[in-house]
Amino acid sequence: MDTLTTHLRLARRDATAATALTALAPELAGALDVVRAERTSHADALAAEIARVAGVPATTAAEAAETTQAQSTTPKPPPTLDELKSYLLESQRGAADSARNESGYRAGLLGSISAACAVELEVVLA
Repeated sequence: MDTLTTHLRLARRDATAATALTALAPELAGALDVVRAERTSHADALAAEIARVAGVPATTAAEAAETTQAQSTTPKPPPTLDELKSYLLESQRGAADSARNESGYRAGLLGSISAACAVELEVVLA
């Protein structure tokens, strides 16, 4: 499996978790919306790169990933803020580690994702 596919799944997981947590913590809605929007943008960028490398339209790759995720995901209760922070830390570290093994655009994309997750943790959700 392409390393970007793993990061695509994590980005979608984080965006979904931020959205779900809004119901439990409406006072954090602004910050959670920033996390949701950024992680959704990361998922879109990752899906586009996966599609580019595979030579398929980005919408086809994104739809396939969403279908796979929907089939393998069972409904869960909304995460706590600490769980969301744990997800983001996992995403941040994973993207940084993966960036070290890539080059060019892919390394830059993963490095950018790692940095954004770190900002979400240390600034947005602080």
